Amino acid sequence: MHAFVRSLTVALAAVSAILLAGSPAVAAAPGSAAEQSFQEWLGDDALTIDQVLAQEPAGEAGTTAVSSKYYCAVVDGTTGCKDYAYGQGLVVARLYETTRFRNSVIVVFNPHYSVGCTSGTGDNEGRFNINTALRNKINSVKTYNRCDVKLYNGLNGTGSSTPFIDEAANLNVYGFNQSAESVQIS
Repeated sequence: MHAFVRSLTVALAAVSAILLAGSPAVAAAPGSAAEQSFQEWLGDDALTIDQVLAQEPAGEAGTTAVSSKYYCAVVDGTTGCKDYAYGQGLVVARLYETTRFRNSVIVVFNPHYSVGCTSGTGDNEGRFNINTALRNKINSVKTYNRCDVKLYNGLNGTGSSTPFIDEAANLNVYGFNQSAESVQIS
């Protein structure tokens, strides 16, 4: 399965490069430094996935394609993004650079989920600091699979926070446009 995902990654990157650049692309050899990586974002050492899955999935009306996304795998009861391949488990949230759910830049997923988050907000279903390049740049958020997010204006879940949010097209409603530095999933 891992080899299939890796091959699919290279193929998608090549097709996306042709569509976005309008010129032929050469796929990188599996395992090479040039290959598009499905490694997750680990703290401030974010690895981007350029041109792979650049379009939002169907049903995300009003969204636009972006050239880079960050993927963060969260695991219940832990802090920080974990080292899992995107595509495992379920997406629990997307954080957007602009209002109204456009330009999804952080896709948060739990690799162990097949059903979704638990009901209620008393548990920690993962917490992480937002990558330095994107801190204080998030303007909207959408959650999936019964999950909610709480945004903090400090690192490690400190400082002022929003309530748990299911969906917010404009974080200014909470006084949090471009203020988020860390996120908790519940």
